[in-house]
Amino acid sequence: MVLILLSSPIKIGVEEMSAKNTKVKLNVSSDPSSELVRVHKIVGQLTGVEKMMSEQRTAPQILQQVQAAISGLNSLKIEVLKRYLNECLEESEQSGNGRRLIEQVLEIVRIQMRK
Repeated sequence: MVLILLSSPIKIGVEEMSAKNTKVKLNVSSDPSSELVRVHKIVGQLTGVEKMMSEQRTAPQILQQVQAAISGLNSLKIEVLKRYLNECLEESEQSGNGRRLIEQVLEIVRIQMRK
């Protein structure tokens, strides 16, 4: 059994195919352009932080903008993780190698737990 703890919920759809075969798919856009839109927003927020600091704005104002950038990064991280897990699931279904899927998922969880 694998237990994955994330800071944000990930919706998982389960499609029953037969008593022996259950297909799991994460609800995630396969279009990386949505992730790029997030990156551009984060860059804009960080540019805003830089401008606010050069203008010597108040700490609460700057911190609010920093928190917005952090939230954006966390959302991006979840989207990238969902896409990666979905790719692992698809590869596992095609190859029939569930052990490799578990190893890949555990590695990504280990990386995220170091943060």
